[in-house]
Amino acid sequence: MHRVAICDDDAADLDHLTSLVRQNRQLELVGAFASGRGLLEAVAESLPDVILLDLEMPEMDGFEAVKGLADLDWTAVAEPPLIVFVTSDPVFAIDLLQWGIVGILNKPSAAVRLESCVPQIHRARTQHEARQRLRHLRYHLEDVRTLYGHAIVAGDVELSHAGRRIRVPLSVIQWIEAQGRYVRLH
Repeated sequence: MHRVAICDDDAADLDHLTSLVRQNRQLELVGAFASGRGLLEAVAESLPDVILLDLEMPEMDGFEAVKGLADLDWTAVAEPPLIVFVTSDPVFAIDLLQWGIVGILNKPSAAVRLESCVPQIHRARTQHEARQRLRHLRYHLEDVRTLYGHAIVAGDVELSHAGRRIRVPLSVIQWIEAQGRYVRLH
């Protein structure tokens, strides 16, 4: 069973994600927070295996929360938490997956995507990848923030498939799954 913390400033989204986690027998909810600051204050006590982290929040957004998580001292625990970003703008998701996150949940319909993230979480935990993934994400945080800033104005994802570059309208993507060095769009 994987311990999950959720951080989302929108009460309806937080309730929805909480419900989804509670319905999954492989996940255990250890905390639900309405702000990045609240998450950082409680994370050392709740010790989640994975954090479902909203990117767009007032005061401290998901990027600042990642920075705060990476700056915490994790030597007392086996592994820091893995990160799954939660966003309504997943245009840049393919690029984010290469920088250390386990998955992306697209608001508002995250149920299927959460199910698809569980095997990725399990694999990353059993292979003890969390410390490396968090370090990698922290190192590339400004690149990720810049990419995100540019991506939210776009409406398509450009990718390579069978040696060709193609553009996929964001509106047709239901969820994105990490598969090692590759991603699969559904």
